[in-house]
Amino acid sequence: MRNEFYLIAKAEIKKLAKNLKSGINDKPLIRQTLNDHCDTLCRDFNFMAMKEQISEKQAKLYSNWLASFTADCHPND
Repeated sequence: MRNEFYLIAKAEIKKLAKNLKSGINDKPLIRQTLNDHCDTLCRDFNFMAMKEQISEKQAKLYSNWLASFTADCHPND
């Protein structure tokens, strides 16, 4: 369960992307919403690092992974 926090965040982004894509046709709005939620989750990783629940290195790694995954979830042009 070393990546538990990342996997939970990834599932949130995946679920949000699925819901947005099924209900909204505005691609820039979908991208912005996904990016905003990703930013919130990355801030949570930083907060967990500050509280020493995870290391700073893990927080950066999880943030990079999540940002990459979020970009993959963006709607295609």
